[in-house]
Amino acid sequence: MNAQSMFKKLGYEYMFYDSIIHYFNEFELGEHHKMSVTFDKNSQTYVGLYKFNRKEVGLDITPQIHKAIHQQMKELGWL
Repeated sequence: MNAQSMFKKLGYEYMFYDSIIHYFNEFELGEHHKMSVTFDKNSQTYVGLYKFNRKEVGLDITPQIHKAIHQQMKELGWL
């Protein structure tokens, strides 16, 4: 299974622009929440963020998200 399919199975949508691959999951629980994992192909870095109530914190990485991140890094040739 490729990374895009793995993220989709976890409820994430996919966007690609320029050198950025962006997976995100938005939902409402009384307020707007957004979880995202963004890969920058130029700098070979990624960041996971959780945004809610106008705050940004690190995304809790579950084993399933870790596997999808790892797969994406393999597909990009970073590993």
